[in-house]
Amino acid sequence: MHVATWVQAEYGTGAALTVPEGTEPVLDEAERRRVSTELRAKDRAKPAVRYRMRDWLVSRQRYWGSPIPVLYGDDGAVLPVPEAELPVVLPRDVRITGEGGSPLARHEAFLRARDPREPGRAARRETDTFDTFWDSSWYFLRYCSPKFEGGPVAEDAASSWLPVDQYVGGIEHAVLHLLYARFFHKALIDLGYLPRSTPREPFARLLSQGMVCMQTRCVREPDGRPTWLYPEQVDEQGRSRVDGRKVELGRVEKMSKSKKNVVDPDAIVARYGADTVRTFVLFAAPIDAELAWSEEGIEGAHRFLSRVYRLVRQIAVALPTLASSAANVGSSSPEARALRRLVHRVIRRVTDDIDRRQHLNTAIAALMELSHAIGIAFDETRGGEPSRGLAAAVREGTEALVHMLSPFAPHLADELWATLGGEGFLVERPWPVWDEALVEEDEIEIGVQVNGRLRAVVRLGADADEETALAVAKANAAISAHLAGKSVRKVVYVPRKILNVVV
Repeated sequence: MHVATWVQAEYGTGAALTVPEGTEPVLDEAERRRVSTELRAKDRAKPAVRYRMRDWLVSRQRYWGSPIPVLYGDDGAVLPVPEAELPVVLPRDVRITGEGGSPLARHEAFLRARDPREPGRAARRETDTFDTFWDSSWYFLRYCSPKFEGGPVAEDAASSWLPVDQYVGGIEHAVLHLLYARFFHKALIDLGYLPRSTPREPFARLLSQGMVCMQTRCVREPDGRPTWLYPEQVDEQGRSRVDGRKVELGRVEKMSKSKKNVVDPDAIVARYGADTVRTFVLFAAPIDAELAWSEEGIEGAHRFLSRVYRLVRQIAVALPTLASSAANVGSSSPEARALRRLVHRVIRRVTDDIDRRQHLNTAIAALMELSHAIGIAFDETRGGEPSRGLAAAVREGTEALVHMLSPFAPHLADELWATLGGEGFLVERPWPVWDEALVEEDEIEIGVQVNGRLRAVVRLGADADEETALAVAKANAAISAHLAGKSVRKVVYVPRKILNVVV
């Protein structure tokens, strides 16, 4: 819009300036300051900051929550609880009736208080409690020094720990909890409860995790209203275990108590174990995507961990030496070298997936691939007289597999580590490190183009030069057919990526 129109919109119709036609309609910061300065000089307007904010209702009519430290005098005066009487403590003998309203309002001993202006006068205590966001807006600060009694957080602890390196939460946190947390954090710095040197932003990195979803189930009432059912309330024939009515399957939605599309975690853990549940949740979908809960997925994760359990126990008996020596795996067979290359590539991949990419599902997929390869190699060591190098490579890979499994299945991994003869907990041990020389490919595949069109894919040495790459390409039947009877005008070679022959 025109500058004059913008000025009118900002400061009212009486504040319009005479601005030449054709003026750039978008104002940068310098132009805004110039307009503001001119309007102020003419006493026509003054700059102002406008926030699009809404009031935050912080009170809740319930028992559980931080009590609001306010009293009401018999004259209607709103009074703060004296500092000497803080904190206000919730009573332990409150009755939860479900009748509505705060249960604290029916607790006479909590409700009665003294007017701090005149101790002889009666006062009524506020019975609302704070919204849970009030507490969650600064809990991360308290974690820095949970036993500190001189304030919200000890200054030396705040300086050491803040900001939070990584925050993980649901997507709804980004518009509620994190907004409030930033308010609290900045206010506590301004009020002197945190060192002035504390970074103004409390979280350095955010990961919004996806929602866990599940199909809904209901029966229809005569008026068409749905009555939602828990999964266990539906039998194998698709009927309600409650009254036998036919069950209608609904959409896959975010798990919620109201739709009853939830699972009992205790029952799942009791059946499969916590490691299986954790592995399934992390493998079924990228951490920032929605996860559709499925019984088949749980079964698959359980089968994978069971295979690893059996394999590692067999290897521990057959190859009992802990910490394979480099001498055993250095000069070894092609099979041993291939396994070692895979082991170290998986170490690199899993490390990157966890630390940088935060793709935990692909990290678990890599561990599945590694366990399969170790199983095949281990079978080869039992098929005859095993080479010393292959046995050592299997042992090395097994130790790495168990260690890298520990972030996803810590109980199983620690048990298997002890089975292999290891001591202590894996979380206390250094993370596996890959050998750069081993993760480099000996051979690679590249596409070969003729006049810009892909005609074949060939394998050649990873460090092959242009002359070698061209020779390998010409030896390919598909490429030689396209080159027959033609002269090569130009060769474009991008090492490790592509070879283009222009004829």
